[in-house]
Amino acid sequence: MRMISGLLGMALAYAFSQPVLADDLPPLDPGVKPKEAHEWVDPMKLGGSEYCGHCHTDIFHQWNASTHHFSSFNNPVYRKVVTRTIERKGQPTFAFCANCHDPILKSSGETDKLDADNWKANAGITCLSCHRIMEIGAGNGDYRIAEPTLHPFALSDNPTLAKAHKTMIELTPWLHRRVLTKPFYGNPEYCAACHSLTVPSSINGLAPISLTDEFGQLHRRHQNVHGEDLPGRCIDCHMPEVPSNDPAAKDGLIRSHRFAGSNTALPTFNRDLDQREVVETFLSSGIVALRVAGVRTRPEDPFRSGEEVPAQAGDHVEIALEVRNVRAGHQFPTGTVDSNEAWLSTIVTDANARALVTLGQIDEQGLVPADAIRFGTRFVDAAGNFTDRRNTTSDAVSIAEDSVIPIRGSRTVFVGFTIPANAASPFTALFTLNWRKYSPAFIAWVFDGRDTPPLPVTPLASLRLTLPATTSINRN
Repeated sequence: MRMISGLLGMALAYAFSQPVLADDLPPLDPGVKPKEAHEWVDPMKLGGSEYCGHCHTDIFHQWNASTHHFSSFNNPVYRKVVTRTIERKGQPTFAFCANCHDPILKSSGETDKLDADNWKANAGITCLSCHRIMEIGAGNGDYRIAEPTLHPFALSDNPTLAKAHKTMIELTPWLHRRVLTKPFYGNPEYCAACHSLTVPSSINGLAPISLTDEFGQLHRRHQNVHGEDLPGRCIDCHMPEVPSNDPAAKDGLIRSHRFAGSNTALPTFNRDLDQREVVETFLSSGIVALRVAGVRTRPEDPFRSGEEVPAQAGDHVEIALEVRNVRAGHQFPTGTVDSNEAWLSTIVTDANARALVTLGQIDEQGLVPADAIRFGTRFVDAAGNFTDRRNTTSDAVSIAEDSVIPIRGSRTVFVGFTIPANAASPFTALFTLNWRKYSPAFIAWVFDGRDTPPLPVTPLASLRLTLPATTSINRN
């Protein structure tokens, strides 16, 4: 009893000794001031996510599998790309990447003395580096982290002191929440501090170019469209509520810290089947959809509804297929659009289930054929070369090809094929929109040709169209 009273007194004395902070104010206008040297945060005060996991077990295990955890040199793709960029363009370019990928190095002022094998360069986006962001700007990692004011004995390895720390949090949970949770954390602007990226002229050597602007897309859509069912916040899709008995749960639910998105590569490298399943389930949840806009079997014919167009052997069929961005709160695809692979594949079969036509099928080397219908953006550098080694963030100066689908928008593509003369009607066309995080050629470059698990091809949407026999419908 005496120990509990002492801990309670210590906790209350600590709580009431804390100054009134302006932590709950809205984020600042764009342009967070850079830190002065005396404001650097002790990196030890931003690490220790495992310690947070002593209480927040569910949240820690979710985060531990997430892309946020593997944002830094513990991600083999990031390690290779950044290492090569530093070799080509010098150490100062690393600070640009570190703004988002290495918050500990950024906030401790250590981006100029990189040790890629140090724990600080492999910690990723830790619990405290997110939960101590006090001000945000307008992208490119424009945020300010403040050193956390934690309860006494926080992050201690001593079992007795760790237990005392836990008891004090249980006695004053409101203080723990106040220090580590801010009202604007759920706002899209908070995510946009890193998920909006413009390559400045100081990096690419020519002129600024926008690479990602998810927040801007969502904001403009909300401003221009009224009464449409649009995603309200990033966390509504990427941090859905899941059941948990975590101390942070409300009514038995917490926001998932797996941050499910498009990255199927990391859980594959990590052999994390649970995280991979979560990501693939998210990707195939109806974010995009396919619709047949029209079909014709002769060039001179108008396009007609697919179910009304008969076909016979020898016909040259042309199908207008609409690919719709149904649920994403931004363009599709987004993020690293220069290296993601999204493409359409088609298989046409006859009445005997014989494959007549295959389009967009990956070859024996796992490569998407050059003539496949793709969705994404390709950038070029100042010499006109494609930036196909994730060097877009350092070298891109212009867009060479662009086939992304805007938020709540669509893109119509045309699939043409000739039905073999010996085929038996009716015919069925199966369309699939596929996703793969990286191409085999890129992964071979990342791992210097070493064997790696093949990256999954995830079906995002599919559609089956049957072309009836000409005997059942009058063609004219």
